[in-house]
Amino acid sequence: MYVLNTTKIGDKEYAMVDIKPGTMRPLGEWSLDDSFYGGRVQYIGRTKDDILCLVNAEDNISKVIDLAVEKLDSLPNDILRKLCHAKKLNVDKNGRQINTTSRDKLLELLEPWRKK
Repeated sequence: MYVLNTTKIGDKEYAMVDIKPGTMRPLGEWSLDDSFYGGRVQYIGRTKDDILCLVNAEDNISKVIDLAVEKLDSLPNDILRKLCHAKKLNVDKNGRQINTTSRDKLLELLEPWRKK
């Protein structure tokens, strides 16, 4: 699982309404213990585009506090492109945005980040 350290990809801010019904599961069902994410996440839910929403459910209020993905390879190109942009990975040494549609290039750009 790769935590994205954001609740926004592109122009989309993910919230509880984006979680597909019936997909929110407690951490134990993901083989994660209560200390995952500093103990602040109790549930993980899946969106229609396979983004995982990390959910804090304290004080009877549930809120998406971060996003994650199981495998970057499974995401569609538009999401990969937005991730590259959000992480500022698709810029050249002069700070200009690299506009690529190649799936292999997008995954190549994300490779060093996903190992962090």
